Amino acid sequence: MVATRGHRFDRYAGGNRIRLTGRLLHPLTLTEPRTGRYARGVKGRGIALAAVAGLLMVGCSSGRGNPFFIRLSGPMPAISGTTLAGRPFGSADYRGKVVVVNFWNYDCPPCRQEQPLLQSSWNALATKGVSMVGVMFVGGFPPWPDDRTAARAYLERFGVTYPAIVDEGSAIARRFGIPGIPTTVIVDRTGQMRFRILGRVRPGQLDQLIDELG
Repeated sequence: MVATRGHRFDRYAGGNRIRLTGRLLHPLTLTEPRTGRYARGVKGRGIALAAVAGLLMVGCSSGRGNPFFIRLSGPMPAISGTTLAGRPFGSADYRGKVVVVNFWNYDCPPCRQEQPLLQSSWNALATKGVSMVGVMFVGGFPPWPDDRTAARAYLERFGVTYPAIVDEGSAIARRFGIPGIPTTVIVDRTGQMRFRILGRVRPGQLDQLIDELG
């Protein structure tokens, strides 16, 4: 177990470090994206302590790619706010569409590694009834930074054209129950959460999972 950013709640999934959050009180069941077979479960000690402490402790996975995802069920929590470009964002922007929700922070190395792929995927998916939104996670302990100027510089550096909002008070991350960043959630057209990608997105992964939605 490796301490990252001052925490020791790391557990491993597919060779990647994923900082578990206090909201994840059950084992993760990972599936292989091509076969759908259950790969293994991951259970972190100390998660209950994190929950009692009331801390959403989110950390970067390692730089190596994580090919695993988990299947989800249940309605997508609402996302709304003002984008870092200064425009309003809400349910009208994604209702009736497949939604890709990516949790990130500009200070997270694997988030930076996956960003060109996310933008490339968005370029291809934008005309296919897909909505994408980046949710910048801030807070935690030690806190992920919340420098809006640095965040806008990050988006400009990578040429990000899909909406990106700041998760004030980590409220959105808590509702989604994310286990770490980067994490990407895929929602079907009926508003049901279907997949959660753990760690950075791999080439072809979004297309494959979205195609599975039919």
